[in-house]
Amino acid sequence: MRKRVIQISGFLISSLGWLFVLCTMAMDYWRITKLGGQGGSYIIKVAWYWSNLWSDCYTDSAAVTNCREYPVLWNVAYYVQAVRGLLMCGLTIGFFAVVCCFVGMECTYIGGSDKTKDKVLFAGAVLHFVGGNLQLEMILVNFILLVSFVNNICLYMSRWMCSMIAYSYYGNKIRAEFEDPNYMEQKFEIGVGVFIGWGGSTLLIVGGLIYSIFAGREGCHSR
Repeated sequence: MRKRVIQISGFLISSLGWLFVLCTMAMDYWRITKLGGQGGSYIIKVAWYWSNLWSDCYTDSAAVTNCREYPVLWNVAYYVQAVRGLLMCGLTIGFFAVVCCFVGMECTYIGGSDKTKDKVLFAGAVLHFVGGNLQLEMILVNFILLVSFVNNICLYMSRWMCSMIAYSYYGNKIRAEFEDPNYMEQKFEIGVGVFIGWGGSTLLIVGGLIYSIFAGREGCHSR
């Protein structure tokens, strides 16, 4: 009974994580900035400029939004292309992870013997963990990036790591532009879409760990 509860909990947590990740693909406000509002007139003059993975948008003080969709693939910013590709890969891996975990759960009547189901479940846990890590930056690296003593070294390391981590790659790009005094174009803040993606990726890793440590551990050892 305890094993079934753990398996179902891991399945629900990881599935919710993938739902969050999937929603961010179509979500607005990946990055956002406020335009105007100087001189105390925030009601009349303030406007918002924001972007997602597919378009740049402008919302004026009357709440009228105009969007410009990104052109053909080769004209889109390289980091947007990278984030799109990583999320697509992560979602593909997540599909197979959900299937493996569903088949490998003790409460389902497919998948063969208990030993085989444990191995399938552990394989699904690994896929959840890999898919989640494609989209989540290590909290430690994010913390170290705030420490000026090692900022330059960590910035170099984060660029290498972010090639494999979608949300953190996008967030790190915004952070780097915002903190760069020589960057003369419009600066943005991280939007809600990235934060929801981080939350979903955390759920994926938690679900994968639940599977691998508790429910899938019997599949790691031969009987």
